Amino acid sequence: MSWIRIDDKAWSHPKIAGLSGNAVRLWLFGLCWCNAHQTDGAIPTVTLRILGGSARDAKELVAAGLWVPTDSGWSVHDYLAHQSSAEQIRASQEAKAKAGAKGGRRSGEARRQAAASENTKQNESRHEAGASKLVEAKRTKKKNKKEEEEQEEDLPPPPPQGGELQIPCPSPVLSPELVEEIAGHYRAPIEAIKKAENSFSNYWIVGKGAGKRFSRGLWIAKCREWIRRGVESGEIDTSTGGHDDHEAGLRRAKEREERERLAKAEAKARLTQGAA
Repeated sequence: MSWIRIDDKAWSHPKIAGLSGNAVRLWLFGLCWCNAHQTDGAIPTVTLRILGGSARDAKELVAAGLWVPTDSGWSVHDYLAHQSSAEQIRASQEAKAKAGAKGGRRSGEARRQAAASENTKQNESRHEAGASKLVEAKRTKKKNKKEEEEQEEDLPPPPPQGGELQIPCPSPVLSPELVEEIAGHYRAPIEAIKKAENSFSNYWIVGKGAGKRFSRGLWIAKCREWIRRGVESGEIDTSTGGHDDHEAGLRRAKEREERERLAKAEAKARLTQGAA
């Protein structure tokens, strides 16, 4: 058995952060397949189905610079710079086989037991030294997961494949007119609403939610929900004014409703003319 090497910060690398979950899985499975079959990074076209990927996933990896197209399929970019070559794997396997034959079963078993005992001691020592850190990490992970669930509850799911375009979190999320309207609705200063919007963008662009993709309409809905919760929890201060912003927001809301009403009337008139 051999192993592949993955940097523990790969999840935040620019090439990885923008990929879909299926593309990331295909990239990992591809590395495992190359290592297991000792191909030095080559991935034949017929292997795509075995790895559970699709042509669309492969295009994502090529666009991200993680795979390179070849005549027979693809090759993993800079594979040998990070993984063992087929020659190195065979040499390691041969060395282990010779060592096992020379030492015999008893010697090998003794070494394994000694190594297992040492590993157990080291693990116990690390566990005792870092018990408090592990507990804190679990609490933080649970808290972050709860926050993500709260952000997504009571919101419509993203449209199915082939529907509205799924994009990373835009910045800014809200138009100036919509910021004014929201500020007016909650009687909050515009700057307080903009600050909350920036906090939302940071969470989904560089924070725990980085890499998620939704339609633009859903991003706006999520941002408005974020602001609503901020107002209800008191994180967004609505006590420092906002009267002028409230009046402006009401005016913006009425203007938008009027535009929507006119648009619907025009659409209905065109349908009536077409039917005639």
